[in-house]
Amino acid sequence: MDTVLKAFMGIFLLLLLTAISVGLIGATIKADEADYFFSETAKKISVSHFSDEVIMECKDNAKEKGYQLTVKTFDVNGSGKKVGKGSLLYEFCVPILGIKKQYRIESNIW
Repeated sequence: MDTVLKAFMGIFLLLLLTAISVGLIGATIKADEADYFFSETAKKISVSHFSDEVIMECKDNAKEKGYQLTVKTFDVNGSGKKVGKGSLLYEFCVPILGIKKQYRIESNIW
């Protein structure tokens, strides 16, 4: 009887650890997707020379994915050249552990 109880306890702990691991891996993949989205968005904005239409399109795409994108543009010493600062807010969520945090990725866009 003691062996059966230990076996069930071992299986239960194994299933619990598996569920936690799957939740953590899924959350990490989503965070990596947010990072990739931000780098591709920054590249697209930079290539478009900070076009307002492209920035609005990128903000709409971010909203569809559940992110919040902000882009601030600056002129470089009145030369007509622009630089910017981008920020992406995303949610890191592991439901089984009750973890729900918001993280921000920030970077300069050249």
